[in-house]
Amino acid sequence: MTEIYEEIKAFMEAYCRDYDTLAQEADTVDVLDKYCTPDFVSTAFMSMKGQSYPFCLEGLEAWKRFLVEGHKTVVEDFIPEDLFVDPLKMAAVARLRIKKFDKQSGQQLLDADAVGCYQLKRVDGHLRMSSLQFFTGDTSQFAGLYNRKKE
Repeated sequence: MTEIYEEIKAFMEAYCRDYDTLAQEADTVDVLDKYCTPDFVSTAFMSMKGQSYPFCLEGLEAWKRFLVEGHKTVVEDFIPEDLFVDPLKMAAVARLRIKKFDKQSGQQLLDADAVGCYQLKRVDGHLRMSSLQFFTGDTSQFAGLYNRKKE
């Protein structure tokens, strides 16, 4: 059990690091392919203008498009503060600190706490995330940053 715990922990730490540094730009977002299944489902419990609640994206390609579009004017610091691993359920929960900054000015727009609940499975012997449930404190402010227009 300790071995799978350590494997999941290392996998999630690598994912958090790569999400923070690579998953926000079109030319590097494909790094998510090594972490997620093609049928990955992201469910964010936040109100997105013009979208249903919760905001759900089905398929890894849809999630990658959303991330790239959502980070055209905003850059995000994705800081894992704690990680909980359940090797029996093949799940991980990350308590996160998320800071968002305007890409042009560098002005901080948001400093929020969040929780990501990740379901994992093995694909061809490798760990992959099959789903994410994402929760954040001030959902209106957080979600509103994805709707910002490029000036």
